[in-house]
Amino acid sequence: SRIPFNTLTGVIDGNTIYGVTENFARHLRSGYDGTMRMNPVFDKYGLKELLPPKVDIPEEGCVRLNKSQYCFEAGEIRVNEQLVLTCMHTLMTREHNRVAKELATINPHWDDEILYQVK
Repeated sequence: SRIPFNTLTGVIDGNTIYGVTENFARHLRSGYDGTMRMNPVFDKYGLKELLPPKVDIPEEGCVRLNKSQYCFEAGEIRVNEQLVLTCMHTLMTREHNRVAKELATINPHWDDEILYQVK
């Protein structure tokens, strides 16, 4: 008999930002101020950060036409399947970081873990 394997959740939750395992969630974190890793590639032009590049297993969930180009990494593997998903993952991660930075300003005594976990 077939047993389907699906790590995606059927409810609206934060797995698109944080992943479905604690290990991967740690991988996506920046390690300071409760923020998630981002790619400031266009900072010099005054533009916002993008999701970080997927460098660990670059071909997983990603079609690369050139080996020097990388897809994005987010909490969910489908981030690179269509542009709308990429945009939504980027917006949600930016919002997490915005809230974490605001909370860090208001509560300078909070450490990275508290800022990351606050809901």
